[in-house]
Amino acid sequence: MFGLAIAGAASGQWYFHSFLAAQLGVVEPRYAISQSRHAEILQLESDKKVTQELADLYFYLKYPWPRTQLFAAVAEPMPSSIRLTDLLLLEQADTAVAAHGPDGDTNHSTVEAEKNVKVTAKSALAELRREHDRQQTILELSGEATVTKELHEYVDALARSPLFASASLKGLESGGDAKKGISSFHIRIVVRPGHGQSGAPPSKPASPAVAMADESRSHTSTSGGSP
Repeated sequence: MFGLAIAGAASGQWYFHSFLAAQLGVVEPRYAISQSRHAEILQLESDKKVTQELADLYFYLKYPWPRTQLFAAVAEPMPSSIRLTDLLLLEQADTAVAAHGPDGDTNHSTVEAEKNVKVTAKSALAELRREHDRQQTILELSGEATVTKELHEYVDALARSPLFASASLKGLESGGDAKKGISSFHIRIVVRPGHGQSGAPPSKPASPAVAMADESRSHTSTSGGSP
């Protein structure tokens, strides 16, 4: 009886082992496929991250705003009663961004350590932000106006431009007897930060095809017009 019990147990274990081996033969190919797909998903996520970093860098490189675009925004609403005599474009440090910006750390040891790190799209974008996000673009306009009302309307039109954060009339003087009816003025314009920069309104980057088409149209319009 004892021997029969041992033989029965051994036979049961053999059948159980055979069943498990058969099940394993079915599961192993599926497990291999699952592992392969998991590796593909990880690779896709890695590629997506790299692509997103490149897209962020490309998007940032489209700004700050092209100078021709800023000058066009100044010229388009200008009435015929206004004549510009001077236009200055200045780059000033924005102290608010410098104090509260995304990369306010200016430790020299950190900068030196970053020089030894392999350059990636993410690190390149961080370096560009460190260099440009603390700058504020200012336009200083000087000129003469024969109609004061149109001058004020012109300043209001500049202030409403999506490219400008503010526009204000800083000085207005009469021309005197030599220039009777002509007033000299000075306008200060603060240019709005470009998309991708700190303080700019959120916006999604355009696709490369759309960006190239916009750039092509810009070149076509500037080459066909007068300077």
